[in-house]
Amino acid sequence: KEIAFQIESHSGSYKITEVDDIQILLDEQIVLTQSMRASPYVKEVENDVIAWEKRLLDTQDILDEWLKCQVGWAYLEPIFSSEDI
Repeated sequence: KEIAFQIESHSGSYKITEVDDIQILLDEQIVLTQSMRASPYVKEVENDVIAWEKRLLDTQDILDEWLKCQVGWAYLEPIFSSEDI
């Protein structure tokens, strides 16, 4: 399944929209990876599973921070675009 960020123009810049499906898929993959790590049969590929889990968790953290930044920018944008400044 191909996943892509939906980006829309917003006041001269761009913002990410419709991330719910991406977050759900990411959460599902993290849970599946963590259940693989708990398996007694993972020994042969344990390093790969750990690396994949780290990549998924890093991606989740980056997406969360990105969305926080986007909310902060949306809040502050009227201040920075004001004629008074």
